[in-house]
Amino acid sequence: MHLRFPAYLIACLLFVACKKNKTVEIAELRFPGDTYYVSTNSDLRIYINQGNKKYQLTVDDASLIQAQADGEPSPAGWIMVKGLKKGSTLLKVKDQVNGKEVALTIHVVDPFLTFKLGQAVAVLKVAPRMTQAVRNTISQKAQTFADFDPETLLVLQRTPQARFYIFEKGKELSPSKIIDSGTYELAFDEAGKQQLSLNFDNRSTELHLGVLANSTWAKTTLKNFAANGKSQTSVTSTPARSTVPNEFFDRYISTFKDITMHFDADADIESITLAQSMEIWPDFQDYGVRIAPGVLTD
Repeated sequence: MHLRFPAYLIACLLFVACKKNKTVEIAELRFPGDTYYVSTNSDLRIYINQGNKKYQLTVDDASLIQAQADGEPSPAGWIMVKGLKKGSTLLKVKDQVNGKEVALTIHVVDPFLTFKLGQAVAVLKVAPRMTQAVRNTISQKAQTFADFDPETLLVLQRTPQARFYIFEKGKELSPSKIIDSGTYELAFDEAGKQQLSLNFDNRSTELHLGVLANSTWAKTTLKNFAANGKSQTSVTSTPARSTVPNEFFDRYISTFKDITMHFDADADIESITLAQSMEIWPDFQDYGVRIAPGVLTD
C-alpha cells in the first residue's frame, strides 16, 4: 500500500522542521557608556545599544535613583533613571536571556542643561534695491561676529553660582576642553523676557542674547530650567524620536543679537541680526560624549 501526501502538507512539515532548527541569536549586553549623569528631580533615558530586551535592574543605593527598564523600543530597549538626590551609585543591569550583567555608574548632580551649537546666520532687513552681491558681502562680515563655533557645547549648571561652560567640539567634556566659562542668567517667559546673558570669566563685557523657541517641548524645557525646576515637567526628559530624517527637529532653538551698529551707516540697511541655532541635547551621553570627573560633580 502506497500512501500519498498532498504537496501542501509536505511543505508545511518542511517549514516546521526548518523553524525548529533555526538558531536564535543571543546578543551581548552593551551600552553607549559606563558612566552617566542625571540631574536631581529629573529623568534620564539611557539607550541600550545591544541586548535581548528582558532586563533585571538592581540599584545599590535606592535613595539616590529610581530605575525602570523598557525592552520594547528599538534596537534593544532603554532604561529610565530618575535622580532623587545628589550622590553616586551603581545601577546593575542583568540580561535575563544570556545572564550577562553590566554595572553602570550613575552620578546624581545639580540640574544642568546642555546645548549643541549650530551655524550662525545673518538676517538682513535692507532696501529691495540692494544688490545680491552687497547682501552677500554683509552676510559674510556678519559671520565674524558669531560668539560660538559650530558643534561646540554649552552647559548651564543650575546652582547658586549659576555657572556655564563652553566645551570644544569632541567626545569629552573635561576641564582641558573648556573654551570659555563664567556665570549666566536665563529668563524665559512666553509673555515676557526671553534672554540668555553670559558674563565671561575672561571678558569685561557681558553678552546678552535673545532666545527664540518654537516647539512646545523646547519652550517648556527652557521655562522650567529658568524657573529653577518648579514645574512638574522634567527639564531633561527626551522628546519622542521623529520618524523623518530631520530627527529631533522640535528641540532646536535660536539665539540672536543686533549687530547693525557694526556696519557703516547706510540708508539701505534697516537692521542686521545675527542668529545662531542651538540644539537642546539632553541625551548627549547616548552619543558617546563623556563627562570627565569634576566637571558636574563637587
